[in-house]
Amino acid sequence: MNPSMVGTHVRLLIISCLWSYANASSPAISSFAPCSSFTQQAVPTAASRDLRLVIGPYVARASGSSASICLQPQVDGERILGIHYRTALTDGCVSGHVPMSQSEYQYAKHLVCAELRDLRPQTSYIYAIEDSSHRLHKGGSFSTFADRAHPSSSAPGSMSKEPFKVRLAAIADCGEGGKGARLVRNALFNHSSHDHEDQPHMQVSASALLVAGDIAYEHGTLKDYTKKFFGVWAPVLRHVPLITVLGNHDAKPGLGHSSCISGAGPYFDLFAKGGSPTLEHGGDKAHDSVPGARPMDIPPAALAAIRRQEGLLYYSVDVHPQVHILAIDSNVGIRQEHFYYWLLRDLRVAKQRSQWVIAILHHPPYTDGNYHSDSYTRLGDIRRMLLPWLEWANVDLVVSGHSHGYERSMLVAGHYGSSDTLRDHMIKSKGDQHHNGSSSFYKKEVAFGGALYIVAGSGSKVDLRHGKHVGQLRHPVHMTGLSTLGGLRIDLSAGTMHIRFLGIDQKGANAVLDEVFVHKDSSVGNNAPPASDAAMAMLRVHSPDGPPLSVDSYFQDFNARKRPEVYLRS
Repeated sequence: MNPSMVGTHVRLLIISCLWSYANASSPAISSFAPCSSFTQQAVPTAASRDLRLVIGPYVARASGSSASICLQPQVDGERILGIHYRTALTDGCVSGHVPMSQSEYQYAKHLVCAELRDLRPQTSYIYAIEDSSHRLHKGGSFSTFADRAHPSSSAPGSMSKEPFKVRLAAIADCGEGGKGARLVRNALFNHSSHDHEDQPHMQVSASALLVAGDIAYEHGTLKDYTKKFFGVWAPVLRHVPLITVLGNHDAKPGLGHSSCISGAGPYFDLFAKGGSPTLEHGGDKAHDSVPGARPMDIPPAALAAIRRQEGLLYYSVDVHPQVHILAIDSNVGIRQEHFYYWLLRDLRVAKQRSQWVIAILHHPPYTDGNYHSDSYTRLGDIRRMLLPWLEWANVDLVVSGHSHGYERSMLVAGHYGSSDTLRDHMIKSKGDQHHNGSSSFYKKEVAFGGALYIVAGSGSKVDLRHGKHVGQLRHPVHMTGLSTLGGLRIDLSAGTMHIRFLGIDQKGANAVLDEVFVHKDSSVGNNAPPASDAAMAMLRVHSPDGPPLSVDSYFQDFNARKRPEVYLRS
C-alpha cells in the first residue's frame, strides 16, 4: 500500500476513535494517560458534576500550528482554569495545558478562550476542560490545518500527484435555528439523536465547517447566536473548526457601517477575535514570495488597513497543503480598495501552491431566488468588482447564501453583467450528465478556466409562498435550483472535487439531491498569468470579455455613483 494512503487510513481510524471519546457521557482522565506530562498540576480527579455551558466548547479558527477553544459558562462566577490537550496518537504523544484568557469582550462579556499554540500541522488532538476545582470535563477533538510555512513538498506551480483526501461541510443562512437547522445538521454529519438531543451520535466528520453568513437571525445578537447557532450546532462545533463570513443579519443593529469596519459586535467577539491570534498570514512579509516574481509593492496606507482588517472582514486558510479557502466579506469588504491588494497578494500565491481554491461570501453573484441578482446593486458589484479577480486565479468554487434555496451553476467565467448578457463563450462547460443524475465537469488549469457558483442559502429555511418558492430558481447561469433544506459536503482529492447537496427529500428523509464532480488534469499547474511589477500600481486584470479592469477604475466609477450608506441598504 502507498505510504501516504496508510497515513490516510490511520487518520480515519483516529477520527473514529475521537468521535467515540467525544460522545462519551463523561471523559475518563485515563484517556490522557499515555502522556506522562499531560499536566504540570496535580492529576485532576474525575468530574463529580457536569459543567454547564451557555456556549461551546467550540473550535474557533484553526491554523497549521494553533487553534482557539472558546466557551461561556452558564453559572455566573464559574471559573474555567484552562484547556488540557494532547495528540490523539499515543506514539510520540505531545500534551499541554493552556490557561483561559479572561479578556473581557465587548458584547460576549463572559466568553473565555484558550489559544493552543505550537501545534503540529495536520494532526488530530483531543482536549478537556478544567474547572476551578481542577476537575476535567468533556471537551472534544479537532485536527489542525496545513502549515503555511511549509505548505507542500510539490514544486511551485504544479499540482501534487500524492493521494490526499479532505472533507469540508458548507452551509449558509442557518440563522433561523430550530428544526430546519437540525435537519440540515443531521443530513450533513449523519447525525442521529437517541435518548437526548445533547448526546448525539456522529458518523461523519469534516476538516472544517464553512458558514457563508446569516448565522443568527434576526439581528445577530448574542442571544440569537446562543440559541439559534450554538444551540443547534454544538455537537459539531466542539470538533470541527469554523470558517465564517459576515452576513447582513450578523452585524450588531444600530452600528451599521461602523460595526463592520471597526469589528464591533457579537459576531466579531465569537468568530473573529476569539480566533484572530491564530492567523499566520498578516503583516509585511506574508504572501509576498512567489517564484519568479518580485514582491508586491503595496502602498503603506493599504498595508496598514490590511493589518487592521485581515481576520475580521477577510482572511484565508490552508486546510490542507492543496486546499486553500478564501473568506470574503461581501457587506463592505469588497468596496474597500485595500481589500483588492490583499486579494491579489493571496491569490497569486494560492494559484502557485494549491490545487483547489474555494471562496465563501454571503451575497451571491448569481441568483433567482427570493432575491434576483439583476435587481440588487450589491450583487452586480460582486460580479463586476470581485469575480474577475477570482476567475483570473482560476478559483474552483464560490459558495454563497442570502437567497434561501439551492442553486448550482455550470462552469462559467467572464459573465459580469445582467443575466441577459450571458453568452456561449462564457460557459466553459455544461458538464456530462450521468444516468444517476450526477454531473461531471473537466476543467483546464488556465486563467478564466471556469468556476462553479453555488447558492446554499437553505441552511435553516426556504422561502415559500403557497407551497412554492418565492423565486423562479431559473437563472441562466444555473443548471439546478431546489427549494429544499440542505447543505454541502465537499470532498477534495488529487484531481477531483466531489460536491453533494445533502438535503431533505419529499418523504422527509436525508438524501443526495444534487451531485457534481469537477476533474482536473493533475499533470499541469495553474497557468494564471503572473502579476507583473508594472501591474502593481493599477492592479490590472484582463477580463476575457472587455477592457482591462483595475482597482482605480473600479473605485472611480463606484464612488461616483454610490454612497456608503446607500450601498449598505442595497
